[in-house]
Amino acid sequence: MQLQKDLPTIESKLLEAMEKAGWITAAQREKPFDFFFQRAARTDRAVSAARQMCGMQLPRDDEKYKVDGPGILNNLLPNDIRVFGMKRTINFFHPQKQCDYRTYSYTCPTFVFAKPTELTNAAFRISKETLAEVNDILSIYKGTHNFFNYTAKRAYDDMSSNRYIVSFEAKEPFLFRDEFRKEDVEFIQIVVKGQSFVLHQIRKMVGMVITVVRELHLKSAIQRSFEGQRVSIFEFYG
Repeated sequence: MQLQKDLPTIESKLLEAMEKAGWITAAQREKPFDFFFQRAARTDRAVSAARQMCGMQLPRDDEKYKVDGPGILNNLLPNDIRVFGMKRTINFFHPQKQCDYRTYSYTCPTFVFAKPTELTNAAFRISKETLAEVNDILSIYKGTHNFFNYTAKRAYDDMSSNRYIVSFEAKEPFLFRDEFRKEDVEFIQIVVKGQSFVLHQIRKMVGMVITVVRELHLKSAIQRSFEGQRVSIFEFYG
């Protein structure tokens, strides 16, 4: 959910539809800040949001947007992008700053949590003990911590490195049929809820948990990563 030069994005398609509907000008489409366009969270390349909230200042006709707005835009948008509703807000409403919490989910094959003695292939099935261990390690991240080691270009004493996590857990595993290899692969969904996140934070948290479960790091390494010494943590892409 952002604009990228020469690449189609959800945001660019939404702005294009708004221009076609006559709600904004071509100049505003190129510079959406001119009509105070904001989104609750910006998603990076290869990251998708199931739903997103946007805020903007449009010509006053509240009832028209509320009743007809979603239908007008959906007729102009690609079939895989939908507007679910529109509503008049208070003045100076900012969806990013006034968002209480954000929830992200990561889906990955369970064999990423295989022990050193186990094979990482489609036949792998995570044990109840390992799943419990994963959740125990994920729980270390709950609360407020300094995540300067989990992002880039932020110092330990930068207050913006502190983030609050409400919950972090791995759900029950499920099977997905790989039709190309004719195999059933076991996957798991990891869900994290927090006030806000810094760049790469979730990828690196999951990466750290994987290295601990696979016995490449001690569990105590997570607590040390919240302290002032710089630690290298790999990013895991779900």
